[in-house]
Amino acid sequence: IVYRGERAYIRHNQIHQHSLVFGYGETPWGNTGINVNGAHNEVAFNQMDSIAAIGIELRGDFSDVHHNLIRHSSLLSNQTAAIMMHAPGQGQQLRHNLLMYGTGEVESLDGKLQPQAYGIRLANAHEGLRITHNTIAHFSHSGLFLQNNRNCQLLYNTLFANPLFATDASSTAFVSDYQNTFRHNTLVELSPEKVLIHTQNQQPSAFPSRFVEADSNTLVHPFGQMVVLEERTEGGKTVLTRYSLQRWQNTRQQDLQVTARIDEWPAFRLVDTLSPNMLYNSDFNYTITDWSATPDEVILSYEEGVPGMEGGCLKVYYPPENDLISIIGHTGLSIQAGQVYALSFKARSDDFRTVRLEVRQENSPWQDLGFNSWVPLFPDTHTYTYLFRATASSPQAGLRFHNTPADPLFWLDDVYLHAVEADKLVAETHIMLVVNPHFEAREMPVSPQTETPQGEMVPQQLRLNALASKVVLLRQDSLLTPLQTPLLSHEPAPKVYPNPVAADGVLHLGLPQRAVGSSLRFELLDTGGRLIWQGRLPVQAALPYALPLAGGKLRQGLYMLLISRYETGELLYTGRLMVE
Repeated sequence: IVYRGERAYIRHNQIHQHSLVFGYGETPWGNTGINVNGAHNEVAFNQMDSIAAIGIELRGDFSDVHHNLIRHSSLLSNQTAAIMMHAPGQGQQLRHNLLMYGTGEVESLDGKLQPQAYGIRLANAHEGLRITHNTIAHFSHSGLFLQNNRNCQLLYNTLFANPLFATDASSTAFVSDYQNTFRHNTLVELSPEKVLIHTQNQQPSAFPSRFVEADSNTLVHPFGQMVVLEERTEGGKTVLTRYSLQRWQNTRQQDLQVTARIDEWPAFRLVDTLSPNMLYNSDFNYTITDWSATPDEVILSYEEGVPGMEGGCLKVYYPPENDLISIIGHTGLSIQAGQVYALSFKARSDDFRTVRLEVRQENSPWQDLGFNSWVPLFPDTHTYTYLFRATASSPQAGLRFHNTPADPLFWLDDVYLHAVEADKLVAETHIMLVVNPHFEAREMPVSPQTETPQGEMVPQQLRLNALASKVVLLRQDSLLTPLQTPLLSHEPAPKVYPNPVAADGVLHLGLPQRAVGSSLRFELLDTGGRLIWQGRLPVQAALPYALPLAGGKLRQGLYMLLISRYETGELLYTGRLMVE
């Protein structure tokens, strides 16, 4: 879609699997889903999947880009971004957009491949922008990239796991401007080598008096050691001009003086405090202690030289001829009801598998303490982090890994379990942060469902996509994995009940009072972004509804569910559905 002009409404369009037609720079629209040039335009409620390079490219003043869903932008030209604005402009708004999965690399002058995918990229003298309530996840360069802009407000955004790009322009949130505000944002990050906000201006003469104000942000980063650089006073108040991690690989760092730990700085609330009696295992140190395994055939051993593991790790082997689920565990943990905990570990697997993670009361009576979920392990070595809220207290809790008998071997290292500060993101969800560089979709089998003599249930045969993501939100006691954050409004969203899709393909959901009198559109997409089914439901009362999806004839597998208002297209809910 290409539009040149003013005051247009570009809404409710679906653009799927857009291919590269021209190289970047040959035409201004050759590899863009929606290209708009003009003032006072609105781009809203659009959905894009598998865009060749740029989802929305915007030029002009006072435009409003909101409630767009853009997924899977792939680099087939010099750079890719879900939303890009690289011409001067003022007064634009980018709000309530959901941007996920951007991949791609380009070859630099020294022959090295460098990531070049952005969630939002704004450059070249924008002024007065408002970037609010966006959710941005998994872009190979930066989730949010601003360069040479001023008087911009970045408020209430949520950014997930955007990997490090080791230059001055590397960041989850990159701010290279002056007189900008960065407040009330939530950053969820795994890598300890991350630049979060960086204010190096590549054209300092353009803006000689620049600074960034940052406060009231939440950093979900359990294990990083962080420092503040160049703390100074501006206009009678202390402002943050630059901060980074101690392990930041930057050639200019030796010229700066470290002045304070970031957890002493009011701009961010760190959640990395280790609690007493918690599990902290940075290495297995040549011996396997405090870990148990059942049944007796399970062999625990120490091994070095495992790809992706530093030092030694725990090798878990279970002979494949056995038909029982194997369990390895660690006990003696102290869990407090209502507290949010972070469980992180590094695991290596030769193939895709599912394991069940459980935090439980070990002494009689047995009790689940708030975390009991089947989760995927991807091929090769990855780090996995889960945040969960304890539902009960126990001075003798245990951590357990339940492994299916069809998968005899995996490796484990760097296991952490400790308390973190409560965060709005984990009030009702498990947050699974997966470092997974494999973005390609792959279908992989899971063991068929059986009941073992121990009473354990193994999942049914499913054909799964590799989730193509690094962040999955798992609702407690549910097969649904919502990707919803403060995406649309502060009002209640539809509630999808636990285990929402049974064998008959019926979705059970409750609707808020504000939905009464309107109609809802339901769209079901497969893991490749293709529309499988869509339906309409008139809402007469705020009561539980049972909705047959695709006439109750869904095949087994993983799907994406979108719920929106039929009249306006307002996106109310996004989530993943698993059909057993």
